[in-house]
Amino acid sequence: MKHRLCCVSLAMTILVACKKDEPESVADFATGTYLLNEGAFLAGNASISHLSDEGVLTIDPFLDANGFPLGDVLQSFTTSGDKGYAVLNGSGKIEVFMLSDFRHVTAMEGFSYPRAIEVVAGNRAVVTNGSSAGEVKVIDLSAYSEIASVPVGKGPEGMAVNGNNLFVCNSGGWVLDSTVTVIDLTTLTVAATLQIAHRPVQAAVDMIGRVWILCQGQTYYDADWNVTGHSPAYLFVADGESFTITDSVQVGALGDHPLRMAVSGGGDKIFIENNGVYSIDTDADEITPELVISGQHQGIGVHPVSGALWTAGISDFISPSLVRQHSAAGAVLTEMQAGIGTNGFYFK
Repeated sequence: MKHRLCCVSLAMTILVACKKDEPESVADFATGTYLLNEGAFLAGNASISHLSDEGVLTIDPFLDANGFPLGDVLQSFTTSGDKGYAVLNGSGKIEVFMLSDFRHVTAMEGFSYPRAIEVVAGNRAVVTNGSSAGEVKVIDLSAYSEIASVPVGKGPEGMAVNGNNLFVCNSGGWVLDSTVTVIDLTTLTVAATLQIAHRPVQAAVDMIGRVWILCQGQTYYDADWNVTGHSPAYLFVADGESFTITDSVQVGALGDHPLRMAVSGGGDKIFIENNGVYSIDTDADEITPELVISGQHQGIGVHPVSGALWTAGISDFISPSLVRQHSAAGAVLTEMQAGIGTNGFYFK
């Protein structure tokens, strides 16, 4: 097995390689921070790096454990019980592995364009699928099989579970959409369709059950793929029960197209990456983004307990990504190199 274990001191910003002549210990990956590395398109080099609570970084435990890579283009990741579920968009599959040692369990296939995954009640997960006409596939996690499919808008992306309702962002994929589909998770039927701005991409639920929806906005091109214009990015707030829009604000300047959003563990803060990481107090009278971390980032996350902010630098999809852990105020606490194209984080 190729040795890929590195030690990271959370008090320092220097990576120290573990001595190769020391006996290899059996790592337990069931808790900690999971760094989601997209990899380069068609290269099949997606990976999940793991940082233990003790500060030990393992670059690619899945490859170490199995002798083959995770797949092509890691889009999202979640856990349920003792297993991890990695959505590989380019491979059209969900790779299932044991969290304790990253050993392969199975690969769920039959997806045309999988994007996001969320675990819901009853040992089920929901997966957005489709680059144009979209659907939400409902998966039985005990049998690793599809049990239902609910049609939604075009190019569904991120989702948020609010009570018994699932809010699905329809970004348009290779075309264009401006809707959010609300699915009743009991009946698996569409409860409502919200008409908002161009390309909804991410959704999150705050501490009082409101749903925050980030719309990326559209870039317009001519026949030769020259940019001819833009529609603005927006942040919307929807009532979680009536499904009505209660507030909205334009994000950034015309031509900005943010993709990443995260929510604090208590739901009192929303974070958006738009040429910097901005914090929004969800209980404020007005939506007022405040810059907390400067610079561009490909991925952001917030630890649900400590409130620490995590960022991943813009990737060239060739070199390892630079990942930083920040205090809640934005100060850098530690940095490390993960896999290629880090685009998000998962905390357990």
